[in-house]
Amino acid sequence: MYQTFAEEEEISKLQRYVQEIDKLCFKKGGEKFSYLQCTYRELLGDNADMSEEELRILYDDSYKSLKRLAKIKLKKYANKHYEVAEYYCARFQKQQDEEIMKILFSEEKGLYDKMKLVRANTQKILRMVMNTIYSYLFNVEISDHPVLAKNSKKALTYGELRILAFLRNPWFQTEEFRKREIVLKDPLNKGVVDYSIMRVMEIFYSFVKDLLDEYSQENLPENGPDILCIKKYMLDSYKKIDGYFEEIVRGRHEKDSAAEIRKRSEIAYLDTLIREIVAEISEAHGADERDIYGRKSVASQQLLSIKFDKILIRLADLLDMSNYRVSKPILHHNMQQMSETSAFHWISHLLTQGYKLYTEYEINNEDGGLVPKTITEKLILEIPVAMSQMSAFACKKPCEKVKIDRTRISQQQIVLICGEKCEENKADNEKERNCNFLCQWFNVKNDYLIREIAALKEYLRRNVNN
Repeated sequence: MYQTFAEEEEISKLQRYVQEIDKLCFKKGGEKFSYLQCTYRELLGDNADMSEEELRILYDDSYKSLKRLAKIKLKKYANKHYEVAEYYCARFQKQQDEEIMKILFSEEKGLYDKMKLVRANTQKILRMVMNTIYSYLFNVEISDHPVLAKNSKKALTYGELRILAFLRNPWFQTEEFRKREIVLKDPLNKGVVDYSIMRVMEIFYSFVKDLLDEYSQENLPENGPDILCIKKYMLDSYKKIDGYFEEIVRGRHEKDSAAEIRKRSEIAYLDTLIREIVAEISEAHGADERDIYGRKSVASQQLLSIKFDKILIRLADLLDMSNYRVSKPILHHNMQQMSETSAFHWISHLLTQGYKLYTEYEINNEDGGLVPKTITEKLILEIPVAMSQMSAFACKKPCEKVKIDRTRISQQQIVLICGEKCEENKADNEKERNCNFLCQWFNVKNDYLIREIAALKEYLRRNVNN
């Protein structure tokens, strides 16, 4: 940034110097297109009433001129509805670079000619012009800051976020931008942005900035930057972003599923009431188990038990655990890029060989005969895994919803009983309690399944007809 707080004598010298240069470069009347005149306009004018802080803010805004042109020439793009923004975006993406530039500079012929010369040497001016146009269209504050500030209550969509993130990247390449073809009407781009993503973007930009600062030309070692360190920075940044989106998808996938059932045109032929019931059942597979099993219902008096259907879809979803869900080659090629949570679940699916669900019955009546409440039904879930790891390790906190049967541990299997708390240490035992590794892995991997079966067991126990 140039010096903005000079003595009057220095300002006079600067003014004469600028005028002399302009005389050499421009004919009479062309001074208004002078880069130096535009750059030092406020400094050469009367700024006596402006504070030092105000002057700093004034000169720090590289978009000042473009903002002024936007207010004059982009009035028809202001405060438009999503469908109108989609139309203009699609039109912009078909226009050549020269046509984009003319949107702001069409009447400023002298300035436009000079911008063509600048654009021939760098894409920065084209990027700034496109950023100005798109930001104005989306009603977002015009700047290069990665955190987008809306100027209206209209929500920002993911398509708008992707476009502006591209245009605010200092390494922007127009060929790459056009190749991506970010279409706002695409269903993936129509979703409303959760503004907590801005925190992740700021972290990513901070990582990149720190990386560039550390490896600027002044600080480069003789043999160049440490490539492994650069890769680590980029990988850590990617994992933070990937983890954010993974959490978003995991946290709301049941709501997205219900929304798709309600609005999908392909199933519009179904009765509205049926679609709503199916959507409600679908959304229930992500609900807390207490909200499902605690709901009162009398299935025997109903034509359709929505509660039972919700329980069935929840169990079906939780039992979808086999190795067919993942690809071994994809896992091997992407392990380093995965978050710890994703890698754990992928590996766990790969180890799971399927399952077998069956029941066993016991008659608890010494006198014989079938009378009410004498038959015990055991639901058995058998899960073979491609791992034989029976080692023990210290574990301070016992599991609340599942108990290992220590009398039936062998090199081939362990038996877990859902709905019962694992035993505490004995009072006279001063050693740390030990857990079976396979048991602990299964409990972490299938926490939702264990909680579900425990809730189902408690629900059946409360049913007076059982």
